[in-house]
Amino acid sequence: WYQRRVHGKQWYQRRVHGGQHKDHTDGIDFKMNTLTNILVVLVFTLTNANDQPTVSCTKWTRQKTVQVGPDTVATLRSDIDRIRRCTVIFKLKSGCNEMRFACSKFNVPRGPGRFFFARALGPQPRRQYYNGKKPNGLVSRDMLRVIYRGKKLNELTCRVICKEKAPQTTTAASS
Repeated sequence: WYQRRVHGKQWYQRRVHGGQHKDHTDGIDFKMNTLTNILVVLVFTLTNANDQPTVSCTKWTRQKTVQVGPDTVATLRSDIDRIRRCTVIFKLKSGCNEMRFACSKFNVPRGPGRFFFARALGPQPRRQYYNGKKPNGLVSRDMLRVIYRGKKLNELTCRVICKEKAPQTTTAASS
């Protein structure tokens, strides 16, 4: 009886619609599959975008904060010749115990009107860096502040990575 009823509906649709069996849920399934695929791609893109933030120093880049997690590769860039003040603070997120700051492209000649300061926040003094004294290898277990300003500046590219990932704790299943 059940089979006859289900097949009876198909028979009715074939008879009314000229022999063509058309299921209206096919279009809905296709739309749902398409929306699901778009959502998966969007979530994947947003997740990866957060692990590689880039801060560009402009003339007035006010204090920006960048969260550094276990898989983060944060980049600080500047390609303009005059910056009033660019301040960036890098903060550790859970999963990372220590971050490391280094500059692959660093050309800050010593002289009046050009400043590049970087320091791990805490009791240590603020340090100025210039050609011959690069900030490569600067580490922090909490926060790192970078200030870049001046006139007649050169291109700059620096990165912050998680140097020491926090150990993952696993709980053993009890029997």
